This record gives sequence, structure tokens and C-alpha cells, in this order.
Amino acid sequence: MINIKKAENIQEYKQVYKLIDKALAEASNENQNGFLLEKDGFDHFSVHYIATSRNQVVGVIRIIFDIDSPKGLPIERHPGIIENINTAHSAEISQFCVKNNDEYKWLFLLLFRHVYQQCTKRKIEKIYFNLSQDTIYLLEEIGLKVQILGKKDYSSSFLTLPALWNASDIDSNIRLTNNKFYKWINKNTVVAEETFDLRSIFPWMYPYSSKNHHLSIAKG
Repeated sequence: MINIKKAENIQEYKQVYKLIDKALAEASNENQNGFLLEKDGFDHFSVHYIATSRNQVVGVIRIIFDIDSPKGLPIERHPGIIENINTAHSAEISQFCVKNNDEYKWLFLLLFRHVYQQCTKRKIEKIYFNLSQDTIYLLEEIGLKVQILGKKDYSSSFLTLPALWNASDIDSNIRLTNNKFYKWINKNTVVAEETFDLRSIFPWMYPYSSKNHHLSIAKG
């Protein structure tokens, strides 16, 4: 069973930072030390959503709403930005990491759906992505119209490609081009549990979504 919830206690955050440190170590071939230390000074204004299995964090994604952050958004400081950006009434998604790279795609989709729904609840349409190039390509692969804002460079210790996406794309584009995905991403996740088959929506994700996954989603 996979559980999707907000990281809320010290035990969960220890696992979150260990996972982030593992990702940074793999990217840099260096040992990272001192989990629980902020990577960029924005975590205090952020929410980390986690995917857990058997009480172990197997995936994490961070979202920052500009209205909650007196420092603005990290993407404003991205050294690769070449476009003028306005982060008013927007959010940023960053720090996506997984424990097992074989589960990268479908764990991202689960976590992305959850943060997308948090944005729609707050009527946020502009969503900035401060994510790896591979993750940006995955967003394009599932049909989202993503605007690349510059070139990849290091931001908050991660090598990321800055991008922007308007959440209205779900209604104007995805509803027409992939109705199964449209229904799935908008499904009411307040329902405690659901069984889903990502392979039926994205056949090309095989073998990562080759079987049904049991999912439990917490409110908030």
C-alpha cells in the first residue's frame, strides 16, 4: 500500500531529508551530511508531501506557495533563468526524490496529482517547476504544455531545469487529449482509499505501472 500525506513530524522529516541527501549524493558522487538541515532556507515556508510504504518514505515532493513565503520562490534565484517571471499568486514544485528509481514515474504522478489538487483548492494556476530535466520531460510526455524558462543549472543544490505550467491546461488540453488522465488527476482524493491502474492511462509506463497499486490518501 502506498500512502500519500503531508510530512508532519520529526520522524517523517528525518526520512525526507535522508532521501534528499541520498539523491544529492547520487547526483554529485559525494557523501551528503547533516539531514534535517535546510538545503536553501525555504523549507520553513514549504510543505513536503510524502509517499510512504510500510511506514517508510519512498518518495517526496515539495511545494511552496508564494503567499506563504516572504522570501519569494527559489526559482526567482535560479541561475539558468533567461525569461522574465512574475511569481505573484503562484506556487513552485521542487525537491522531488524517490527511494527506488524504478518507481520514479508513477510515484511522481501520484505526488504531482496531490500537489496539483492543493493548488486548485487555493485557486493557484501558475505553477513553477524547479525539477530535473528528466522530470520536466516526463511532464511533457504525459501531455502537459510546459514552458521552459531557461537552461538547466544548480538550484537549491539540485541540477534543475526551470519551467512554468498553467494549471488551466488540465481543462483546456488534457480533458480533450487524455480524458482518462483528466478524470484521474481530478478525482476526489479525500476518499480514503482507491485502487488505480496507471498502466491503463499511460501504457508506455510499463513495467513501472504494470499492476494495480493500492493507495491511501490523507486529507490536506
